[in-house]
Amino acid sequence: AVNPGWPGHNLGRWWDAMMRLQEAIEYPIPAEAESAMQENVFRFFNNPDHLCLAPFDMEGVNPQFDLHSLREGLLALNALVQYRQNKQAAQQGHAMIESLLRLTGEDGSWKLDQCDYARRVGLDTAKADWGLLVGYPANHGRLIEALVWFYEATGDPLALRAADRFARYHLANTTQPDGSLGKQPGNHTHSYFGTLRGLLLYGELTGQREYIDTVAATYRKTVRTRLKKSGFISHDMDKDYMGEPTSPGDAAQLALWLATRHDYTEFFDDVERIVRARLIPCQITETPSLKQEELRPLLIGAYGGMHTEAHAGKIATTDVTAAVTHTLVDVYRHIAEPSDTTLKINFHFDYEDQHVRIVSKRAKSATVTIAAKHHKNALIRIPRWALRPLVGGPPRQSVILKVAGEPIDLLMLGDYALVPKDRLPGTIELTYALPVSTESERTHNVDYAITWRGDEIMGISPNSDFFPFYPFSTPTEAGK
Repeated sequence: AVNPGWPGHNLGRWWDAMMRLQEAIEYPIPAEAESAMQENVFRFFNNPDHLCLAPFDMEGVNPQFDLHSLREGLLALNALVQYRQNKQAAQQGHAMIESLLRLTGEDGSWKLDQCDYARRVGLDTAKADWGLLVGYPANHGRLIEALVWFYEATGDPLALRAADRFARYHLANTTQPDGSLGKQPGNHTHSYFGTLRGLLLYGELTGQREYIDTVAATYRKTVRTRLKKSGFISHDMDKDYMGEPTSPGDAAQLALWLATRHDYTEFFDDVERIVRARLIPCQITETPSLKQEELRPLLIGAYGGMHTEAHAGKIATTDVTAAVTHTLVDVYRHIAEPSDTTLKINFHFDYEDQHVRIVSKRAKSATVTIAAKHHKNALIRIPRWALRPLVGGPPRQSVILKVAGEPIDLLMLGDYALVPKDRLPGTIELTYALPVSTESERTHNVDYAITWRGDEIMGISPNSDFFPFYPFSTPTEAGK
């Protein structure tokens, strides 16, 4: 993906996404590329403040004071520690956190008069707190999750101390116990959602249920209601235009963590819908000829970017592509969850490992074929919308579960259908209807007629011919 701006920001996103992708699917990273990116990381941290900031002497890079990318800087170091066992990165992370504790107060305020880089770029550190002007979630709120991960990777007590300082501030000021917006949520959607992710991780790490319950309430009351069914949400929380897929990805991960780790299994439907309806459609898979043909390899595969149209206008943007990759890797790793006694299938995507092979096919109905390879109970998630009564019919009439070709009764344990281990190993086949409907969704004063088939978008009207996410459709074409 292409994004010459915010180089320190993109460094961290690259490391975080590429290391996770390599671990999940053994994605090959050229040695020369990794070596160069590692050199860049330590060059960006080579300053008296020990922060990831653009070097003053680096050709093609402009000095840029940037508290927004503190998270990304620590993500790069965390990736080097966690996946490459890099001792220099652990030492650099410790030095960075020492600076963070020096440059912030217990109340979350920034003491930028003590920051060498800020003085060198001429920042007026005497005016009202800079961090508050842009919104604390956009700097140390979004940083919490990176601090938690760095602590888990290194055991560095300073990381936990810093996470505690910022988590306490944001629990009190960015959130409310009932799930509504706090006093200072900021205006950057991705940073707000990222702050929620950090608060959840911190609550899990420290065993403080207050954080987990507040994030769950906020997901239900605020995230779910601001993110439209199509997956559109504005880059800025006070607007209804200029979308980007990073924030839907954040929402999907929040829902995933709450569902898999805290039994909010009703949120699984949100995860799969966001992936099917927004994240996959926004990927650039082809592009017309360009004046500079060498750009084609830099565009193909990128996700969404900052798109000026609600459902079109894909742009290759480094940080967005990396963030969506992180989300998709996380979802991929939770498609199937085996334990000693149970094989749990959370999502209906193609997948294979030593425990199971899943093949998902969709046309007018969905067919999910699951080859369970071991003698253990299988739990197959059934989407809640698939279990709703059809018009004029009884519940569940479209959901059919077979083992070795023979139908079995649908025994539901929460959101999962049970296939007992005495029928396995073997092949399970799940089929269910994909209801077609056309719904209206309003964005930036435009009413979009969106044709849904199950939890996927099959078409939209009005549409654009500039890198559209979906085909053009009219309501009369919905059932075709």
